[in-house]
Amino acid sequence: MVVAMLVLATACGDAAGADEAAGSTAASSDEAGSTAVEEDGESTGSPMTSGAEESSETTDAWGTCTVVPTSGAKADVFVVNGATPGNVCSPDPAPCGDDATGEWTLAESCGYDLAPLPNPFAQSCPGGDFTADEPVRTGSLLVAPDGTFELTMSTTLGYHFVADITCLGLFDCPQAAGVLAQQGGNAVCEGDAFACFCTFTTTRDAVHRTGTIVLPHATALVDDAGEPVPYCRSGERMGVWTIGGASTPGTQSCSSDGECSAGPDELGLCMPA
Repeated sequence: MVVAMLVLATACGDAAGADEAAGSTAASSDEAGSTAVEEDGESTGSPMTSGAEESSETTDAWGTCTVVPTSGAKADVFVVNGATPGNVCSPDPAPCGDDATGEWTLAESCGYDLAPLPNPFAQSCPGGDFTADEPVRTGSLLVAPDGTFELTMSTTLGYHFVADITCLGLFDCPQAAGVLAQQGGNAVCEGDAFACFCTFTTTRDAVHRTGTIVLPHATALVDDAGEPVPYCRSGERMGVWTIGGASTPGTQSCSSDGECSAGPDELGLCMPA
């Protein structure tokens, strides 16, 4: 009888120990599972992934947005190797960039005042023979392999005038040259009041800018004053725009012009930072 009770007690003790061991094992398993979930969640958590994305976006941005006015802008079309201008010249800037390296010759301009000069002797010598020359716009653009550039352009205007006898006492041929020269041009008058022949030439909209293009994916040259010169090359043709006023640098980072917002009569450019 005593032996049986001892056996029973031992059996109960063994069962309780087994249950306790199983519970401990299950708890350990739960803790391990919980730890695994936490570690797995931490390894794939959004903070780290978001940070990587932000870092990538920051790395892609190479410039800052600059707003330039387009009202009053002018355009010049340059060509190489004697090519024809091709597309219609438009003063509305549409920069696309591309490799601008080379020696370019001005082929066409638009947005400039290309009206011939008026007759300055219409009242003092109404019987004279006045012939205005067609304005001639010339220019060149040199972009060196190191990114430096030189842009030169101007419009030459002129006229020829021959005085007649109706100007007697009202027109002095030698003095006429001095009067014309005050208009900012070069004048030569030969003859007398009865037959005075004057040749006058002047230039306007003269441009001489130097600077650099810093990055190959920029869509504007940058002159020495820090002002952008938007351009777009298409084969042997390149359009270059002179903006209507001073640009406004911003602080927004960018990697393309499309990321830069602008208002009416404005253009957003992604400029080298």
